[in-house]
Amino acid sequence: MGRIVLDLAFGADDSVQSHLVAYATILRALATWNRDRMPAWKLPELYAGHVRYGTPGHQEFPDAKRIAERGWADCGPLAAYRVGELWRKGEAADFRIYVREVPGWGMLYHAQVRRESGDIEDPSRLLGMKSRPPALESPGYSLRDLLRLKMLARRGWRAA
Repeated sequence: MGRIVLDLAFGADDSVQSHLVAYATILRALATWNRDRMPAWKLPELYAGHVRYGTPGHQEFPDAKRIAERGWADCGPLAAYRVGELWRKGEAADFRIYVREVPGWGMLYHAQVRRESGDIEDPSRLLGMKSRPPALESPGYSLRDLLRLKMLARRGWRAA
Protein backbone atom coordinates (compact mmCIF):
# COMPACT_ATOMS: atom_id res chain seq x y z
CA MET A 1 0.00 0.00 0.00
CA GLY A 2 1.41 3.41 -0.98
CA ARG A 3 1.38 6.53 1.12
CA ILE A 4 1.52 10.26 0.37
CA VAL A 5 3.04 12.48 3.03
CA LEU A 6 2.57 16.25 3.13
CA ASP A 7 5.13 18.15 5.14
CA LEU A 8 4.09 21.80 5.06
CA ALA A 9 6.53 24.35 6.45
CA PHE A 10 4.82 27.34 8.04
CA GLY A 11 6.87 30.27 9.27
CA ALA A 12 6.28 32.78 12.02
CA ASP A 13 5.08 35.29 9.42
CA ASP A 14 2.33 33.00 8.06
CA SER A 15 -1.15 34.23 8.88
CA VAL A 16 -4.00 32.26 10.40
CA GLN A 17 -5.66 32.66 7.00
CA SER A 18 -2.80 30.78 5.30
CA HIS A 19 -3.27 27.92 7.77
CA LEU A 20 -7.02 27.91 7.09
CA VAL A 21 -6.47 27.78 3.33
CA ALA A 22 -3.96 24.91 3.61
CA TYR A 23 -6.19 22.89 5.97
CA ALA A 24 -9.29 23.47 3.83
CA THR A 25 -7.44 22.47 0.66
CA ILE A 26 -6.27 19.21 2.25
CA LEU A 27 -9.76 18.39 3.55
CA ARG A 28 -11.39 19.14 0.21
CA ALA A 29 -8.89 16.89 -1.62
CA LEU A 30 -9.46 14.12 0.94
CA ALA A 31 -13.26 14.40 0.65
CA THR A 32 -12.98 14.21 -3.15
CA TRP A 33 -10.74 11.12 -2.87
CA ASN A 34 -13.25 9.51 -0.47
CA ARG A 35 -16.25 10.37 -2.65
CA ASP A 36 -14.67 8.90 -5.77
CA ARG A 37 -13.56 5.64 -4.13
CA MET A 38 -16.39 4.88 -1.70
CA PRO A 39 -18.35 2.68 -4.13
CA ALA A 40 -15.34 0.41 -4.73
CA TRP A 41 -14.45 0.30 -1.04
CA LYS A 42 -18.02 -0.68 -0.01
CA LEU A 43 -17.69 1.13 3.34
CA PRO A 44 -20.50 1.64 5.83
CA GLU A 45 -21.74 5.18 6.25
CA LEU A 46 -19.69 7.02 8.85
CA TYR A 47 -22.35 6.93 11.58
CA ALA A 48 -23.45 3.36 10.80
CA GLY A 49 -20.05 1.78 11.35
CA HIS A 50 -17.80 1.28 14.34
CA VAL A 51 -15.72 4.44 13.84
CA ARG A 52 -14.97 6.60 16.88
CA TYR A 53 -13.22 9.91 17.45
CA GLY A 54 -9.56 9.57 18.46
CA THR A 55 -6.41 11.65 18.29
CA PRO A 56 -3.16 10.35 16.81
CA GLY A 57 -0.97 12.87 18.66
CA HIS A 58 0.02 14.57 15.38
CA GLN A 59 -1.82 15.89 12.34
CA GLU A 60 -2.60 13.18 9.81
CA PHE A 61 -5.24 12.74 7.12
CA PRO A 62 -6.24 9.09 6.59
CA ASP A 63 -8.84 8.35 3.93
CA ALA A 64 -12.23 6.78 4.66
CA LYS A 65 -10.97 3.25 3.96
CA ARG A 66 -8.12 3.56 6.45
CA ILE A 67 -10.46 5.14 9.02
CA ALA A 68 -12.92 2.25 8.64
CA GLU A 69 -10.09 -0.30 8.95
CA ARG A 70 -8.59 1.12 12.12
CA GLY A 71 -11.86 2.39 13.61
CA TRP A 72 -10.90 5.95 14.57
CA ALA A 73 -9.71 9.36 13.36
CA ASP A 74 -9.66 12.95 14.52
CA CYS A 75 -11.88 15.80 13.38
CA GLY A 76 -10.47 16.64 9.93
CA PRO A 77 -10.51 13.15 8.43
CA LEU A 78 -13.91 12.40 10.04
CA ALA A 79 -15.36 15.56 8.47
CA ALA A 80 -13.79 14.60 5.10
CA TYR A 81 -15.33 11.10 5.36
CA ARG A 82 -18.76 12.64 5.99
CA VAL A 83 -18.48 15.36 3.32
CA GLY A 84 -17.38 12.70 0.80
CA GLU A 85 -20.51 10.67 1.67
CA LEU A 86 -22.75 13.70 1.29
CA TRP A 87 -21.17 14.73 -2.01
CA ARG A 88 -21.69 11.15 -3.24
CA LYS A 89 -25.41 11.57 -2.47
CA GLY A 90 -25.51 14.88 -4.37
CA GLU A 91 -25.60 17.20 -1.37
CA ALA A 92 -23.58 20.43 -1.60
CA ALA A 93 -22.01 20.05 1.85
CA ASP A 94 -18.98 22.07 2.88
CA PHE A 95 -16.48 22.30 5.73
CA ARG A 96 -16.62 24.65 8.67
CA ILE A 97 -13.08 25.08 9.96
CA TYR A 98 -11.77 26.67 13.11
CA VAL A 99 -8.15 27.51 13.77
CA ARG A 100 -6.54 29.09 16.79
CA GLU A 101 -2.93 29.74 17.66
CA VAL A 102 -1.96 28.26 21.02
CA PRO A 103 1.15 30.00 22.40
CA GLY A 104 4.03 27.59 22.84
CA TRP A 105 2.25 24.84 20.93
CA GLY A 106 1.21 26.02 17.46
CA MET A 107 -2.05 26.01 15.53
CA LEU A 108 -5.05 24.08 16.76
CA TYR A 109 -7.65 23.09 14.16
CA HIS A 110 -11.20 21.79 14.34
CA ALA A 111 -13.34 20.74 11.36
CA GLN A 112 -17.09 20.35 11.17
CA VAL A 113 -19.56 19.75 8.33
CA ARG A 114 -21.81 22.50 7.04
CA ARG A 115 -24.84 20.79 5.49
CA GLU A 116 -26.54 22.19 2.41
CA SER A 117 -29.38 23.35 4.70
CA GLY A 118 -26.88 25.45 6.68
CA ASP A 119 -27.02 23.12 9.69
CA ILE A 120 -23.68 22.35 11.34
CA GLU A 121 -22.78 18.72 12.03
CA ASP A 122 -19.79 17.80 14.16
CA PRO A 123 -18.71 14.21 13.41
CA SER A 124 -16.10 14.32 16.20
CA ARG A 125 -18.70 15.14 18.84
CA LEU A 126 -21.16 12.62 17.42
CA LEU A 127 -18.46 9.93 17.48
CA GLY A 128 -17.20 10.41 21.01
CA MET A 129 -15.19 13.60 21.44
CA LYS A 130 -15.89 14.53 25.06
CA SER A 131 -15.05 18.22 25.29
CA ARG A 132 -15.60 21.27 23.20
CA PRO A 133 -12.42 21.88 21.19
CA PRO A 134 -10.50 25.02 22.25
CA ALA A 135 -10.32 26.01 18.58
CA LEU A 136 -14.05 26.79 18.69
CA GLU A 137 -13.24 30.04 20.47
CA SER A 138 -12.28 31.47 17.06
CA PRO A 139 -14.74 32.10 14.21
CA GLY A 140 -15.44 29.19 11.86
CA TYR A 141 -14.89 29.65 8.15
CA SER A 142 -16.39 27.71 5.28
CA LEU A 143 -14.44 27.24 2.05
CA ARG A 144 -16.65 29.94 0.53
CA ASP A 145 -15.60 32.30 3.35
CA LEU A 146 -11.93 31.44 2.75
CA LEU A 147 -12.19 32.24 -0.95
CA ARG A 148 -13.88 35.55 -0.10
CA LEU A 149 -11.11 36.37 2.42
CA LYS A 150 -8.46 35.50 -0.16
CA MET A 151 -10.10 37.78 -2.74
CA LEU A 152 -10.30 40.64 -0.21
CA ALA A 153 -6.67 40.09 0.79
CA ARG A 154 -5.62 40.53 -2.84
CA ARG A 155 -7.40 43.90 -2.71
CA GLY A 156 -5.47 44.94 0.40
CA TRP A 157 -8.01 43.97 3.08
CA ARG A 158 -7.00 41.84 6.07
CA ALA A 159 -9.17 39.60 8.26
CA ALA A 160 -9.43 40.74 11.87
